[in-house]
Amino acid sequence: MESKTHQELCKRVWDRLANLKKTKGFIAFGQSNAFPLLNPPQPIFGHIPDLLIYNNNYKELILGEAKTRTDIDNLHTLNQLKSYLKYSKDFQKYSIYYEVQKVNVSHMRLLLYKARVYHEVSDFNNIYLNGTSFPY
Repeated sequence: MESKTHQELCKRVWDRLANLKKTKGFIAFGQSNAFPLLNPPQPIFGHIPDLLIYNNNYKELILGEAKTRTDIDNLHTLNQLKSYLKYSKDFQKYSIYYEVQKVNVSHMRLLLYKARVYHEVSDFNNIYLNGTSFPY
């Protein structure tokens, strides 16, 4: 069952992307109870994002992920990031938005640094943590 904290973080991602909702070609999918009116997204290499947005007639991909403390520094989140970056290569433009509680920002930063240093994930130009672009 989805936690209230996860739902709140999903809503923060959605609110952060509010301006996109007004653009042409905006199509959104969501798998959180925070998005009761959205259809669930299809898996991306086995991982289902909390929020998936196609914008500008499928030329732009936007992924949103809410991460609670227990879902930050683990192999699942690392593999999820790798899958999303692989999928994003098919788009002219992409962004990945992570939303965490303020107390967990340092944990998420650490995971992203580990991904870059130990797992050869190098494409961090369009990754945002609580609205701030990498390297945070």
